[in-house]
Amino acid sequence: MSGEIAQGCQQLLAAEAARRPTETIPEALDWALAWSLTGLPFEQAARWCDLPVPLANLPVAAAVATRHGVAPWLIEAWDELGVRPTVGDIPVIGELQRAGWGTPALDLVATAGSIDASRAAELLARLLVLPPAAVLDGIRTGLDLPAAVELAEYAEAGGATGQLLNRLLRDRVVSEELGARINVAITDIGDTMPTGLWATLAEPDARVTRSMRASLPKVLWAEFLSADEEHPGPPEVDEANGGNTDAWSRDGNTWGLIDCPEDRAVEPTMMWNTAHQVTALRRYLGLYLRFLNPEDYVELSWPPSGNLTTDGHWTNRHPIDCDEHGTDWHDACADCEENRDAWEHEDDPVCIHSPATWDWYVEVQTWRINDDGYEDVNIDRWLFMTTTMDPREVRYL
Repeated sequence: MSGEIAQGCQQLLAAEAARRPTETIPEALDWALAWSLTGLPFEQAARWCDLPVPLANLPVAAAVATRHGVAPWLIEAWDELGVRPTVGDIPVIGELQRAGWGTPALDLVATAGSIDASRAAELLARLLVLPPAAVLDGIRTGLDLPAAVELAEYAEAGGATGQLLNRLLRDRVVSEELGARINVAITDIGDTMPTGLWATLAEPDARVTRSMRASLPKVLWAEFLSADEEHPGPPEVDEANGGNTDAWSRDGNTWGLIDCPEDRAVEPTMMWNTAHQVTALRRYLGLYLRFLNPEDYVELSWPPSGNLTTDGHWTNRHPIDCDEHGTDWHDACADCEENRDAWEHEDDPVCIHSPATWDWYVEVQTWRINDDGYEDVNIDRWLFMTTTMDPREVRYL
């Protein structure tokens, strides 16, 4: 082992020790030697340190996972459910892959709702003898992993609906939501799932789960799944010129160029917040979830892109007429003096007859999951919001 690699591993261990103050820290030289024996690049050691695996076990876990083709993100996905696969569980995950469980399928399994950590090994073993499609059908309709496994086992054995429900009721408390999803799975009516059920925290629809993971930062997942809806108002303009110092505003309410204002308008920088991003995904799924196949999910781009649809119209405010003198105000006339004061104290010397209007779009990419990978099936633009602004503040190129 070269001194450079050893030094890098020891520095990595020191950084991890500071980040994990309650964990037993292995001997630095032994830990560096263990990494060298795995034959993995140093960069992979750093990547594995991001996972919630005990430091002493990391080199062995990384070597076993690499041998069995299990990527770090999949172990991380299980951990997000409160389940920490041991080194002994990693080969089982690899066996699932070799048995026909492709990466997308395993990703679905790993994100199919919280499970009891003590049942992880048992569930992995049961998955080995089940066709992937039989389990995934239940997961895609929103069942948690134990319920999906049970559904698949009954389907394989030719069990009746009543038997399945009786066993589920006997073994656990079945909420109305989970019961509804069981009925969906059994009767194969995925598109008739009760409206709004996906927005609850318990057992979200798999199409929604994957859309959430693809479209939102992780810090917004809980906010998206909560029942709290902020309904944020339109964002304010941050920079009218969109950060482009060459942008200009037109002089007066005229347009003398051949091409139209919409073609030259510079998209302003808007003050979008996290509530807007969560609302965009909620609103899209609320409208179009029923049109997605069970294996589909969507990815929404962020922030939105804008198109000027109306450049707006304004005129200068006219002086107020005096009944006797018109706009030729006389100093000795009380009406003229009042009109002059009103004119001079106007906050804005123009009258805006119509504001400038912007339509804001997000790109929607629809993906279909199969056992071999992801297939991009459609890319579209969806109108998320319309905003208005002072037409004099619109900038052009």
